[in-house]
Amino acid sequence: MPEMAVLMPVHNAGRFLAEAVASLQRQSFQDFILFACDDGSTDGSWEMLQEMARSDHRIRLLRNPRNLGVTATLNRLWQEAGEGFPFYARMDADDVALPDRLETQKKYLMEHPEIHAVGCFLEVIDEEGRSFGCRRYPETAAEVHRALLLGSPLPHPALLLRSELYRKMEGYRPVRGAEDYDLWLRAAAAGFRFANVPRVLLRYRVSAGQVKQRSLKPTLRSTLRLQRRYLFCKDFFSLTALLHYLAGNLLLLLPDRWVMWLFMKMTVQRKETEQQA
Repeated sequence: MPEMAVLMPVHNAGRFLAEAVASLQRQSFQDFILFACDDGSTDGSWEMLQEMARSDHRIRLLRNPRNLGVTATLNRLWQEAGEGFPFYARMDADDVALPDRLETQKKYLMEHPEIHAVGCFLEVIDEEGRSFGCRRYPETAAEVHRALLLGSPLPHPALLLRSELYRKMEGYRPVRGAEDYDLWLRAAAAGFRFANVPRVLLRYRVSAGQVKQRSLKPTLRSTLRLQRRYLFCKDFFSLTALLHYLAGNLLLLLPDRWVMWLFMKMTVQRKETEQQA
């Protein structure tokens, strides 16, 4: 039985899909099964997956009868994979994993038995693969916990989780645009702990087709509702979290493009520009 299941939802990702899967096939850690579910694609993604599966026995395919969305697709992938794997990795169909991503994260969890899920830093790239910055996250379990009500302190498409977290939390709930954040808050309230490897291990693609790019305000509203639910719990409350929550509500008054600009400005460390001659 392989040690790891990689869960990949796929929806109209044909342009980037081959590169994403190839980045997994080039991993230094090879003892995994890739479970990929096509979520009603219309761009040939399903046919591409079938071709890849014919040449790699580690690729297991599912196909939704229609577009069900990322939450339902992730839960189906988890149920299909079953509970026999010690570790579950997340991967999006338009991102690129660096060659030692899975090995580095697995090693971290093996060396830190008190941590239940580990992420990493991200290199942010555009649709053409051009890099324009790095997204950093809090590193230690204490830092992650303090940041939980300041926005998601974990990179959802770059996580490696222990199986008990998925099992005890019973997967994702339908929270529009924030199903991952809901899971981390519920898990933290239940005593699970998280960390991030302070290294870039994934190239994260920002593209026009991403769900959060298309539904920015609904995602922000979902995030604020979740924060309000936990804000005054003694294990989460801080003055910083309260001020951040109030500021988030003010963002709802701004145009979408301004909110996206502010989000990118605050979360992406831009590459230093070349000095002018």
